[in-house]
Amino acid sequence: MVDAFAAFAGRGALPAAGLGTALGALVARDAVTLNRAARALDGVADTGAYADVLTVITAALPALLPAPGERPRSGCTT
Repeated sequence: MVDAFAAFAGRGALPAAGLGTALGALVARDAVTLNRAARALDGVADTGAYADVLTVITAALPALLPAPGERPRSGCTT
C-alpha cells in the first residue's frame, strides 16, 4: 500500500481527501483497524508525501472522533 500511495502522490494523482473519507468510514465500521491504517500512513509519510498524508488524516477525522458522550475508539487516545 505504501508504494502505491507514494507512486500516486508523486504523480499528483492521489485522491487524498476521498481516500481519507473512505478510510474514516472503514475504520468506523471496524473493517480496518486504526493502528494498521496509522502504521501505513506513517510509512507513506516516510516517503515524503506529508501533504497527502495530512489530507487523508484531515478527511478521516470526522468519522473517527467520538460524538459527545461517546468514548474514543481504541487507538485515538494517548
